[in-house]
Amino acid sequence: MTVELIWVRHGESGWNTAGLIQGQSPDAPGLTETGRRQAAAAASELESSAPSRLYVSDLWRAIETAMPIAVATGLIPRVDRRLRERRLGIAEATPSVARPDLGTSTTHVVDPDARPEGGESIRELYDRVAMLIDDLRRPVVTGTGGTEGPVATGGPRTAGGPGTTGGPIVLVTHGGVVRAALAYLDGLQPSQMSWTDIANASITRTVLD
Repeated sequence: MTVELIWVRHGESGWNTAGLIQGQSPDAPGLTETGRRQAAAAASELESSAPSRLYVSDLWRAIETAMPIAVATGLIPRVDRRLRERRLGIAEATPSVARPDLGTSTTHVVDPDARPEGGESIRELYDRVAMLIDDLRRPVVTGTGGTEGPVATGGPRTAGGPGTTGGPIVLVTHGGVVRAALAYLDGLQPSQMSWTDIANASITRTVLD
């Protein structure tokens, strides 16, 4: 069977408007007023899709984006830390410009193994997103003989497969994660990844076999 995966990038954040790299910085602010309006618009669009599950990164800007989606769909958000943005170490809170230690240009990946100090390479980001997607292929068997989705702890194995329901799965996340997911689902390696812009609160639909 197949299931639709709907990837939602978080709405505009304070550091988006300031042009700063966010990564996983605990100091990164939440959504701006524009970002909250974008999240509400995304929620209105997703309501008619009748999704079956809602996953969210544990970073605040993603959680804020997921809140109106949860209200519109009636779903309880389930946190999975694999949906976090790429960790960028010493690059976080610095101007968002092309720099060689990040391994990207404005259009594509130039070095999938580049890693800023204290950060994560694109290959590492790709691998954890691939693990999440692979887990979504497999139903989680409960002790009662049924199947159920992930728990909300964001542990090492939180994603349950599509066998539980036929509705789309919504994943509220970050631009880097969406890029990695698109590459993995298209059968591309980290070195072949596109690195073009993913707009705030944009909705990207993919199919998981």
